[in-house]
Amino acid sequence: MDVFIEKNSAVPIEKTKTVKVKAENCNPFTAVILEGESADANDNTVLGEISVRGLKKGDSVDVKFEIDASNILTVSVTDNKHGKREQHKIVNK
Repeated sequence: MDVFIEKNSAVPIEKTKTVKVKAENCNPFTAVILEGESADANDNTVLGEISVRGLKKGDSVDVKFEIDASNILTVSVTDNKHGKREQHKIVNK
């Protein structure tokens, strides 16, 4: 589990990390979007997930978390090999 945006960060904010596919059979690659403070992913709240197909071990994706001034979270995953991009928008209610 990687922390992208720390608690109490000023918004708007954007963070991108490049992630390498480590598993042999990782099809699809799924990024689970969590909210919470625990180091244990199971103790946090699942906000959504994004899946990208067609990746193999060693491929990389850019995972970007962006919170705008209206506190809308947009998470995108871009396949660096094929340029395919998936996006998920989460509005805090």
